[in-house]
Amino acid sequence: MQHTVQLSVGKQGNNLSKEQQKFNGLLEKIKQIKQNIVAMRSINAQFHTQAAAIIAPAQQQSLEANQQLVLELDKIIAFHKLTKKQYQKFCSIMKAELEDLIQRSAPKEKAEFKILFEKYANVSFEVYEQQQLSQIDGVAGDMLEYMFGFDIKGFSEFANDPEKMQAFIQEKMREQQEQQEQQQAAQQARKERIAEKPKTAAQLKKEAAEKEMSKTTKQIYMDLVKNFHPDQEQDEKEILRKTAIMQEVVAAYQEDNFIKLLELQMTLLENRENSLSKLDDKQLKHFTKVLQEQYRVLREEYEAVSPNPSNNPYYELFAEEEWVRKIKLERAVASIKQQTEQYVNTIEAIQTIDGLKKFVKQFQLPEMGMDFFNF
Repeated sequence: MQHTVQLSVGKQGNNLSKEQQKFNGLLEKIKQIKQNIVAMRSINAQFHTQAAAIIAPAQQQSLEANQQLVLELDKIIAFHKLTKKQYQKFCSIMKAELEDLIQRSAPKEKAEFKILFEKYANVSFEVYEQQQLSQIDGVAGDMLEYMFGFDIKGFSEFANDPEKMQAFIQEKMREQQEQQEQQQAAQQARKERIAEKPKTAAQLKKEAAEKEMSKTTKQIYMDLVKNFHPDQEQDEKEILRKTAIMQEVVAAYQEDNFIKLLELQMTLLENRENSLSKLDDKQLKHFTKVLQEQYRVLREEYEAVSPNPSNNPYYELFAEEEWVRKIKLERAVASIKQQTEQYVNTIEAIQTIDGLKKFVKQFQLPEMGMDFFNF
């Protein structure tokens, strides 16, 4: 349906109150962001496909060059003698690079790099992984404590047993639920005590506005039912059309979606005066608050469908303007190719003892491995 609900006064619509203008402005913003959500979902999918087609091949070439360099380092070390300190750093370099390659390589290369890792780390890769997991378990225990709000002691004892972990968390959450229910019961008792007191003028005004809002929603619903209920129809096509309309009407009413009902009323009965035109500004404020909440939810949806770490691995290269996206992709590919060239140049340079020593000296540990060395 293409119509947009708008409040107007008379044929010119130029005497709207400030509250009515605010209401109309929110409707326009909602209409626009809905369109933006649809457009962004499509743009994100297209950008993901485009980026993958351009960047993935360059990344694969860079990975292969990185693999070749590590294999060459393993081969060349047998022919060059380093000092004890230099060799210790060399082993650390190999350990860091092999750990990274094991994560990024295909299964066949992965197995080969695990053997090399054990050669330079003096520990099996499985044992090393277990040690890393133990450290992660400690962090995970702290994270769960932060997330769920209860103390997790002895987390590492059952961190690798999902069933025990689940049972532990469920029991803690059950205890939390009982505490919350007790607090809610106390709060409800307090509310009941407060309810016994005479209501303020502001409370009475709010209740009256909410009652009017509910009344208006029901009026719109009854108006639509009166005009579109299919029971009185004889024509089969009209029965089907009105049945489809009533499904929308009933769904909107059950969701208490008065804006949807109003849109249906304005679209299907466009020659009629809409129900909100009879409301004063005080009553209209409550409808405006509902629109503001709806707009907030739509903003969150827009952020969720925009490129981000959870839906697009190339999200950091995204930009609203297509020409900017193109430039960022070109620069990313150029950077990857430059890194690939650096790997190739390093393979050539380390063939001499001086070149190997220079490589070891300039390699930066432990932050990011080869991505950050200046050779």
